[in-house]
Amino acid sequence: RKPGAPMKDLDFDRVVTLVPALHQRLLTILERDVKFLTEQGVMDYSLLLGITQQRGTRRDTQLIDGGWPAASGDECYYLGIIDYLVKY
Repeated sequence: RKPGAPMKDLDFDRVVTLVPALHQRLLTILERDVKFLTEQGVMDYSLLLGITQQRGTRRDTQLIDGGWPAASGDECYYLGIIDYLVKY
């Protein structure tokens, strides 16, 4: 695999760790989104995860330009639900 190449879920072997306050906030958002998609009859969707390296180290609970800072402070995660137009 080339560095930076897209991976599918079976290729992804990393742990994504957020600070506890952001972890719970993200779970709440994802649960709400999944409930909405279920109510709309959407049966399939994907979670797109982008990872960027951060300069310096941040260990706080503030989103960075829409991204979720890693607990380690050296990465930032960007998430989005995609491929959600399939109805059941």
